Amino acid sequence: MKYAAVALVWIVGSDLVVFWLYDGGRVEAGWNIAKGTFFVMVTAAILYGLARRMQTRIRRVEEARRDELLKTTQHMERVRDLYAVLVRANKATLSATDEATLCGEISTALVSLAGLRFVWFAWADEATLRVNPDVWSGDAPGYLDNFVCSIDPADEHGCGPTGRAIREARIVVSGDMLTDHSVLPWRALVEKYGFRSCACVPIRVSGRRGSISAYAGQPNFFDPEITELMGRLAADLEHGLKLIADRDERARLNTRLRESEERHRALFENDHVAMLLVDPTVGRICDANPAAVRFYGWPKGELLRKSISDINLLSKAEVAENMHRAVSGERRRFLFRHRLADGNIRDVEVFSVPVRLGDRDLLYSIIHDISEECRVTARLRLMQTAMEAAPSGMVISDALGRIEWVNAAFTTMTGYTLENVAGRTHSILKSGRQGPAFYDSLWNTISRGRVWSGDLQNQRHDGAIYWEHMVISPVMTPSGAIEHYVAIKQDISSQKEMELQVARSQRLESIGLLAGGIAHDLNNVLAPILMAMDLFKLRYTEPADQARLEMVRKSAERGAGIVRQVLTFARGVDGERMTLQPQHLIKEVRNLLQETLPRSIDIVLDLEADLPAIIGDPTQLHQVLVNLGVNARDAMPHGGVLTFGAKRECLAGPRVTQSGLTVPAGNYLNLFVRDTGSGISPEVMEHILEPFFTTKARGEGTGLGLSTVLGIVRGHGGGLDISTTLGKGTEFRVLLPVATGQENPRLFADAAAPFEGAGRVILVVDDEEPVLAVTGLALELNGFVHVDAMDGQIALEHFDRDPDRFAAVILDRVMPRIGGDEVAIRIKAIRPNLPIILTSGMLSEDRTGAGDAYRKLGDLVLHKPFSQGDLLGALSRVLK
Repeated sequence: MKYAAVALVWIVGSDLVVFWLYDGGRVEAGWNIAKGTFFVMVTAAILYGLARRMQTRIRRVEEARRDELLKTTQHMERVRDLYAVLVRANKATLSATDEATLCGEISTALVSLAGLRFVWFAWADEATLRVNPDVWSGDAPGYLDNFVCSIDPADEHGCGPTGRAIREARIVVSGDMLTDHSVLPWRALVEKYGFRSCACVPIRVSGRRGSISAYAGQPNFFDPEITELMGRLAADLEHGLKLIADRDERARLNTRLRESEERHRALFENDHVAMLLVDPTVGRICDANPAAVRFYGWPKGELLRKSISDINLLSKAEVAENMHRAVSGERRRFLFRHRLADGNIRDVEVFSVPVRLGDRDLLYSIIHDISEECRVTARLRLMQTAMEAAPSGMVISDALGRIEWVNAAFTTMTGYTLENVAGRTHSILKSGRQGPAFYDSLWNTISRGRVWSGDLQNQRHDGAIYWEHMVISPVMTPSGAIEHYVAIKQDISSQKEMELQVARSQRLESIGLLAGGIAHDLNNVLAPILMAMDLFKLRYTEPADQARLEMVRKSAERGAGIVRQVLTFARGVDGERMTLQPQHLIKEVRNLLQETLPRSIDIVLDLEADLPAIIGDPTQLHQVLVNLGVNARDAMPHGGVLTFGAKRECLAGPRVTQSGLTVPAGNYLNLFVRDTGSGISPEVMEHILEPFFTTKARGEGTGLGLSTVLGIVRGHGGGLDISTTLGKGTEFRVLLPVATGQENPRLFADAAAPFEGAGRVILVVDDEEPVLAVTGLALELNGFVHVDAMDGQIALEHFDRDPDRFAAVILDRVMPRIGGDEVAIRIKAIRPNLPIILTSGMLSEDRTGAGDAYRKLGDLVLHKPFSQGDLLGALSRVLK
């Protein structure tokens, strides 16, 4: 307004002066004044507006300056308050006695001095990942009652400021908790208590993770400087907590050390174990507890005047060296022998460690009397040596049957070493020959604490099956629980084989007795048939009739041959015995079989040089080799190698062969027949020597081949062994005694040409009516007169009536009432020179000891079934 008034005055005055001076027009002067006035008014308005704007700007600047000054003042006050909190925290660190007190002081200071609404301390549980509040302070009662926080990043309660600060080990600030999405799980609590911003500072002490969480009522309360001060506060807190922890640990250590010293002193004085304190520099005993005084036997005062060398049997140099090792820590355990006050020497175990008492370095030594343990150890060592040297296998297993120890005999028996079986069970020996029920019964027995013993078949490391007798004894603890099992094993394969051979021998003997009885009856049946054939041929002379009779005769002879094979197996027979050279016999058999066996079988000889001669029946031994060769052929259907061999063999003592025959000591010829065929299975081996046992199809074999071989070998006083491997072949070994220069006499009657009886009377004694009838008919046709008797009693009655009327006696040995042997003896007692022809259905009866009586009486034996020619030949020999 001042500018406008001055300017108007100037313009109006200046225009009027110009008008007056120059006498201008009045209109022009009026326009000039109006124009000037308008200009002044416009410029005045502009200046007024600029002045008002400047005034407003200046006012705003002043207000902003005042606000900044206020904020700075408030910030400085907060910083000052935080510094005050830091000072208080440092004081609390020095004065606080425990963790809770220190945290409580700092939280209270933050609330009361720094203007914070709420402060709380928490520690993370590493097992559950939960954050557990510990100490709090502020105007928010009940805030932590339902508060859930975690450090698990997969949990929504682990994504808040506190969880992140602990997990990420950094300060996390939330400027406005109402808009911060990480605070969403706690938004209701925050709004309820009026919190707007927070700062969470991590702390870590002794491996524990925690945080200080501070809440303010204003947003953006925690600027960088305040945040930095909060970090410094956390560092001070960590330092304070470490000081408290160290102080507590030192206090605990001091307490434990004091208690330990008191306890060790009490132990030293009251322990029943002998203890010594020794000065290692001079080796003198500095202290001894009462147990040491009692052990060594000297009074304590006298014991403390002694050195270690006085009680140790080692030299002083050795004692000094051992103490040096104990002081340096090179060794702590020593075994010595100490001398006691009464002169006794005791084995001791000494544990020595260096200790420092005051300003002295000593050795703390504990002495254990191990004399008894040494004696027990020596005894156990002796027992272990005995167990190792025991011929029976021994196995020690734990309560679950796992093997812990075996001796050398077990390794020899099974082929398994301790390294092979340690930690394994006895099932590694299972052969599969015993079923699950067998092992269930075994385990039920021993698991009840009872001893089990029995025989079983196990399998060796190489797969071989063997028999063993095993005894398992449980080892019990004092409480009655089973802690170990001890098994004692004995290989009884040889014994089982012997039992098998004896059983086979007994079975074969029984079969032989049965076969002998059957053969006797069959021979009595066949005898009249054969004799009747000769009579029928005299009556029926037509060629067709003769052919039919010859067919019947051959059938009867075939039946007699089968019976002879049965009896050969049953008891053996005597044929024509002579001195034989085995190589000739074997070559003859080889030549025979080469013509009959398939060309795919190669027959080779394996003969030892200078083979000894044997005494035997060439026909029977020929049959033995042929039967074995035929069996070998059957075992090699696709060809192979058949070996006939012989060698010397000397037996130092009696031996039971696999066939059950026992051969005495002496020199033998070993005849062996070996093939490369399929071998013999164990099941077949059980019955291979039994008569009528065959593996061939029905109608292809009689099963008498090997049983006949056995009978012939038995008859020659020999033995038979068999060895076989499935898929590789079989070998039969026949042991025959070598010749000694003496031959057995021939006791069989030879057939001779028929001759006329000339009315001579023959006493015929036989309990078989057909034999009696046919024999009588044959005698009548050849001019003899016969008197028949069906048993021994009737025969003696006939003989007693007129002993001199009889020219000879044909006497059956086996009869009811009175046997043929007794009848013969009683007849000889009356007429010693009366010829007696004994008949029998038993081919081997002349080998039973009665043969000596027959030779002394000069009689003949006529075996059934015999022909008419055999009968007349026998009569011709005795009646010459």
